[in-house]
Amino acid sequence: MHGSGETRHEEPVRARRRVRSHRRVLALTLTFVVVSTAVLALGVQRLSDLQSQARDAEDELVRPAALLQQLADAQQQSMAAFQAAVSTDDHELQTTHLTDASTFGERGTRADKQYRRVAAGLPGERTAWARYDELTTVQTDAGRQAALALLNSPSASAPEVRHPADAYLTASGQKLEITTELEEAYVDRIETAVGDVGSDAGTSLRIVLIAFAIALAVALTIAGFHLRSALVQERQLEREDRARDEAAGHNAFEARIQRALEMSGTEAGSYRVLAEALDEVVPDFRSEVLVADSSRAHFRRVLGSDDGEGCGVTVPGDCPATRAGQTATFTSSSDLDACPFLKDRPMGACSATCVPLSIAGRAVGVVHVVGEDRAPPPQSTTVDVELIARRAGERIGLVRAFEASEIQAQTDPLTGLMNRRSFENRVREIVADGSSYTLAYADLDRFKDLNDTHGHDTGDRALRLFARVLRDGVRPHDLPARYGGEEFVIALPDCSVTDAVSVMERVREHLALAIGEGSVPTFTVSMGIAGAADREGLQDAMARADEALLSAKAQGRDRIVVAPSSPTDPSPVPLDARRSTGAA
Repeated sequence: MHGSGETRHEEPVRARRRVRSHRRVLALTLTFVVVSTAVLALGVQRLSDLQSQARDAEDELVRPAALLQQLADAQQQSMAAFQAAVSTDDHELQTTHLTDASTFGERGTRADKQYRRVAAGLPGERTAWARYDELTTVQTDAGRQAALALLNSPSASAPEVRHPADAYLTASGQKLEITTELEEAYVDRIETAVGDVGSDAGTSLRIVLIAFAIALAVALTIAGFHLRSALVQERQLEREDRARDEAAGHNAFEARIQRALEMSGTEAGSYRVLAEALDEVVPDFRSEVLVADSSRAHFRRVLGSDDGEGCGVTVPGDCPATRAGQTATFTSSSDLDACPFLKDRPMGACSATCVPLSIAGRAVGVVHVVGEDRAPPPQSTTVDVELIARRAGERIGLVRAFEASEIQAQTDPLTGLMNRRSFENRVREIVADGSSYTLAYADLDRFKDLNDTHGHDTGDRALRLFARVLRDGVRPHDLPARYGGEEFVIALPDCSVTDAVSVMERVREHLALAIGEGSVPTFTVSMGIAGAADREGLQDAMARADEALLSAKAQGRDRIVVAPSSPTDPSPVPLDARRSTGAA
């Protein structure tokens, strides 16, 4: 019975011990749960704070940086349109380009206003924008003056246009520098903020992992849940970091391309930069560049191999990328919807990415990148190729606009012949080369009477007609120019006086035939011809040719008179056999 009593007594004790043990386990478990929950709660709060910091950084920094980029793009486009306006004498084109410049300027103003509402107030930003506003006032006044001058001036190169235009472009360039510097400051601040957030995220992650290890037995599910949340957040931060790194890499690459293009100087130099950039971005792909000729009717290959492996498209309108004005990627030339010019190539099936090359806003070329079948360039590489094509097109457009303005500055706007200054420069080059030349001085007879009787429009048509006849009648290497008013001068390099007379007689005959078509009233031309003596200056030779011209006028007009062979010879002599082209 005793034993049974002890057994009955020990059972409650063991039960109480088990209960106490269970309670201790439960208390310990609860303690672990509470501690792990508290630590995890702190970790979750910290991660939430990091998310809030990331959002705040994005709201405070990324949005202003994007608006600054929009403002910089609008400034560049406005400058390019304004440069195009002051580089042409065509009033219709001037109006169009000025309208484009105004549109881009308004786009920049909107970006400016939006930016100032969300600006983070970086150090020095207020001073920079004060200077920016001063330049805006200068730019606005100069742009208005240049636009008014363009509407009233016959030439875009006139001083009243050139001076305010230069002031406009200078102020615009300085504004663009301010915008770019502020954008770089924001990019630096974003990178710093991202680095701080990433460091804090790493610390918080370690704390959460320690809490998971302590409470693993009692809070595995909770720990796993929070661990997954933390890993998701980390991956998100890593993706954001990679995106920012890629954006920074694209920006740095773009800056390098821009600097190289600015140093290239010529269109051919721009193509060389384009080739080097493509070799850097797509070294394992075959690349070529096709650009439309001046008629925009045919493609010409400016970069790439001529071994028969290139693209066979010859007409810009046949290229899918050029026709659509956007990038086209073809995974395989064997696909049903692949570009027809990719099919049946000697190299076999291939992939390709075609990026249109836009010059002055028009898609007139294509950058063609070809790779292995079903292995086109990745999206990030395509973005770089698009960047190369865009910057190269912008630069080529500026170079062409500048070259066009240079040509316009050297030619007479009415006749298309060389003007006086460019003619004198070309003759000086002939003299500097040690070559001989003969000078012909031509003047339309009774041109004032033609103007007074039939009007200045008829006089202009007569000048253009004679210029066309003169250009077609002289030799290919002769130098015809409008010297002023109704006076024309022709330099005939390596030409004797006798041969020069034959050339000018041919011009007079062609003039008679052209007038016979009835486009203008009948008029004639008198000419004086002088062979430039050894070491004789241009003005001296011009004076002798002018004396011969005056002699032709005095003898009844509509004839050629040859000046003496040297300044010491007697007075000018007429030709023995004169072939008249009509009434004097």
